[in-house]
Amino acid sequence: MQVVGNHNLHTLEAYNAPVCVLCKACGHRGTVHGITLRRLGGVTHGNMTPLRHYKYVCTACGSREHELYLTHPPYVPIWLSGHGPPEDTPPAG
Repeated sequence: MQVVGNHNLHTLEAYNAPVCVLCKACGHRGTVHGITLRRLGGVTHGNMTPLRHYKYVCTACGSREHELYLTHPPYVPIWLSGHGPPEDTPPAG
């Protein structure tokens, strides 16, 4: 599902999966784990800061234009390989 305004670290922990980040500029896909967001943002467990408020920078092109998605762990590797947004990707198996 695409991240909207009310998704925060609580939501991320409920999914038990990283945030999936899609660069709008170059199409690069990556993930960021909740523990990384907490460490980089200096926040504690259970932080209510919306996920969209964190600064995401594409490691391929440096763009800050992105789309964020949440998904369950079985979908992450498939999505990273380039097959649609997480909600459109069936789990392997």
